[in-house]
Amino acid sequence: MSAFHFARLYRAVFGESPHQARVTARIDRAKTLLAATDLSVTEVCTAVGYESLGSFSALFARRAGCSPTAYRQTARERARDDANRPAPLVVGCLSLMARAAREAQNRTNGEALATAGP
Repeated sequence: MSAFHFARLYRAVFGESPHQARVTARIDRAKTLLAATDLSVTEVCTAVGYESLGSFSALFARRAGCSPTAYRQTARERARDDANRPAPLVVGCLSLMARAAREAQNRTNGEALATAGP
């Protein structure tokens, strides 16, 4: 299969070219590294396979809608907000049902152990 034919079939199946898919994967990995690590933007740039910080930053801004530094700040603020958010409330009947299911499971397990014997 020729490279052109492969690229055409790839686009037909996945909706983007192999190159675009690779760029998307690199930018997604950069987003993860920016949000979860303390690597500098330059280190993230090289870690995802780019040699030019300027090209990486421009491409990142086009794809993500903001600079890598602004993305990192926003992602970390969002993570802090999520950490400070109280746990969601559970409807009482659901927690009662879950407790009843656990108790029934414990009884079943206890009976199985008692009948197994030594």
